[in-house]
Amino acid sequence: VEAALNDSNSIFYYYQKLIQLRKVMPIIVRGNYDILHEDNEHIFMYKRFLEDNHEIIVACNFSQQPVTIGDSSLNERLQKNGQLLISNYNDDNINQKSNWLDFRAYESWVIELAAETK
Repeated sequence: VEAALNDSNSIFYYYQKLIQLRKVMPIIVRGNYDILHEDNEHIFMYKRFLEDNHEIIVACNFSQQPVTIGDSSLNERLQKNGQLLISNYNDDNINQKSNWLDFRAYESWVIELAAETK
């Protein structure tokens, strides 16, 4: 426990950041919920959204292996309008290619999507 408290990158502080996000972002508690990529047995990904077009994407890789998923439209939105809010990897890097999202072992992140302009 002492080591975790002395390490700002520990799981303890990661959960502290998640709790803080929940307190300051109503979408995390009250948003509508759509599961994405239901057929992938390793990735749990969902979108939360409010009527004001505020959206977040939450993604978790529950595998000890890297996982790649294809989703060109989501990937384009992440690149264009996405802001990483939190990740359990310290490099703040979401591995994106033009049509693919690459997840590292046990990687999880939350991304806020700016409203798309028409």
